[in-house]
Amino acid sequence: MAEMLAAEAIAGLTVGQTLQAGGTLLSVFGGMNQADQMRSTAARNAENMRISAEATQKQLDYQAGQEQAAGQHEAEKARRKATLMLSRAQAVAAASGAGPLDESLMTGIIGEGEREAGFASYGAEERSKGLRYRGQVGAYDANAKGRQGISEANATADATLLSTFGRAGLSMLSLAPGGPPVAGSSWARQGYANGWSFDGM
Repeated sequence: MAEMLAAEAIAGLTVGQTLQAGGTLLSVFGGMNQADQMRSTAARNAENMRISAEATQKQLDYQAGQEQAAGQHEAEKARRKATLMLSRAQAVAAASGAGPLDESLMTGIIGEGEREAGFASYGAEERSKGLRYRGQVGAYDANAKGRQGISEANATADATLLSTFGRAGLSMLSLAPGGPPVAGSSWARQGYANGWSFDGM
């Protein structure tokens, strides 16, 4: 039944009206394709940003690990230096016949080594935390921007579809027998003859 009605409707159209209907359908398909491209482009951009942010985060995590390793190395170096100083001081004291080192002097040398080791470890840990934080913030920002881009693309695509279908509906309405004339169509010039009255014509 629907096919018969469609056939009758098409048969009743002039060549110009048929071309107009075909152009309207093409514009609808074009609008739908444009909307799809907007959505897919936004999704692709979001994925690219995510991948780039993850790669940057991995690089920063690696640098953070290197910083921690370097801090541990500096801390051990400071302890070895203190141990060496203590050994030399003990050797000098023994050679001079002064007897064993004073307890407070030994404690001071060892304490200075531990203090330098603590500074090295703390500095490395803080630099490591800073690098990891940068990676986490970068990943979060990339995901947020990706989601925002997708949301904006969806809104624009929806507006494009709404506008496309609205124009198509008006164009097809102008083809209906006795239908209201639409600006720019062949029926617009016959509006008053068909008994329709509208502004701007």
